[in-house]
Amino acid sequence: MDTWYARDLLIDPSACDFEGRLGVDHAFRMFMDIASRHAEELGVGLKPMLAKHLFWLTVRTKVRFLARPRMLEPATLATRPIAPAAMRCLREYRLERDGAPLVLGRTEWAVMDVRAGRPVPVENIFPGNPELAAAPDYDDPFVRITGSLAGAEVLGEYRVCSTDIDFGGHMNNVAYLRALLGLLTTEQLKALDPEEVELTFLSPCFEGDALTFRTREKEGAREFAAFREDGKLALLARIVPKATQ
Repeated sequence: MDTWYARDLLIDPSACDFEGRLGVDHAFRMFMDIASRHAEELGVGLKPMLAKHLFWLTVRTKVRFLARPRMLEPATLATRPIAPAAMRCLREYRLERDGAPLVLGRTEWAVMDVRAGRPVPVENIFPGNPELAAAPDYDDPFVRITGSLAGAEVLGEYRVCSTDIDFGGHMNNVAYLRALLGLLTTEQLKALDPEEVELTFLSPCFEGDALTFRTREKEGAREFAAFREDGKLALLARIVPKATQ
């Protein structure tokens, strides 16, 4: 079973940015939402996973923007899981119009045993062990951010608030990106005009936590790090502007 789970939609005004285009963070949210819907159909949604004391964890995600659709334009949103490895699995996404890709993405997942507090094997996570695609169509490798950003320029600070918290009790994955982008001005966002955005999640944050975002330019990309008050990294992010692709 390597068929895509898809639905047609319009780009809602609530999903658009100040230029009337699909917002960068909203694309991540759309992918998260359709993955949840598909997981329910595959028997690995929230309720069946919690019944086994298991919980999905996003490790890292990468999205490429080829052409961000505009407000109320039609599009098709699709996703499919990739055959799991021992401890990690991939899911890929695409937003397209008339078969032409607009936005591509993929996410690496792990599964946590909430009682033991540690990850568990995922080879047989899907009921019935369905036949899945061996590799994603969008297979650009994740880029490892090297070197500490502890001394990099401070972009700003953000305090995790109630609207950032998800069902798991910690800061939602998309909320990190929303917080990061909110520290940039509209002019900075226009200049950045992301073609590729990659997020790596390192440690959880909770309501009331203070995050310090730092940033630097490296090899044609803009790198970001979010540090917790205890000095631990919560997030690493990398944004590649269109001009450098």
